[in-house]
Amino acid sequence: MLRKKIATLNGLKIKGELTIEGQEQLDILNAALNKETGVAKSVGAGFKEAFGDLGSSLTFLSSCFGSVTNGIKKMGISMDEETEAILGDIGGMLDGASQIATGIATANPLSIIQGSIGCI
Repeated sequence: MLRKKIATLNGLKIKGELTIEGQEQLDILNAALNKETGVAKSVGAGFKEAFGDLGSSLTFLSSCFGSVTNGIKKMGISMDEETEAILGDIGGMLDGASQIATGIATANPLSIIQGSIGCI
């Protein structure tokens, strides 16, 4: 029944005869079909995926930042102690943020707490 109604509405859409209300109904029916077939993600799964991706991105950014900082030191460019401390703090904040995001994605409270402390 659901697939038949979707097919009918898609036929109207192809012909250009689908109204705004029909398009809204088609969207709702497609969402219901996706949920029924298991294609749609739950909100929790979406958050886990988003925070997992964020954690991976922050880890990559942190390693890039560390590489640039080490490259500057290896090139012999001298920095004063304050600049080195600031760069070290920024790297620590990135590591902490990455750990928080990974902790949220894996539902690990210890990782969230450790990451929060690392950000501070």
